[in-house]
Amino acid sequence: MAEKTFGSRVNLVFLGCKEEAFESRALDVILKKACAIAKATIVRTSEHIFPTPNVKHEGLTKVYILAESDLTVHTYPREEEGRMIILSMFTCGDKADPEAPINYLKDALKAEKTFRLPLTHFNLGHDSWTPA
Repeated sequence: MAEKTFGSRVNLVFLGCKEEAFESRALDVILKKACAIAKATIVRTSEHIFPTPNVKHEGLTKVYILAESDLTVHTYPREEEGRMIILSMFTCGDKADPEAPINYLKDALKAEKTFRLPLTHFNLGHDSWTPA
């Protein structure tokens, strides 16, 4: 019997993203569409800008509070950091699907490479949890 889960998470790393993806407003447009594709409802957004000397775009952390849970994004615009965007989306219940916008995000961010990080869901039984 499959374990009952109470949420789904997708953790992605996008490398070699196009320069425009690091602009705050452009990234918001992409993230809002990704939420729509996932059928997630945006409740509130917040961002923090990290001063990044000698680059066109500064590093950003964006947090989207969703009716279903959350979406977080961290950007690393420097070439030596891989022009990287890290995204994590968690949804509770079965209305929203954090897997749905993955292909859209790859295309919209123009990522040269995309990687999935482990940890995709939580189960209700604690037997698979590792002590910290």
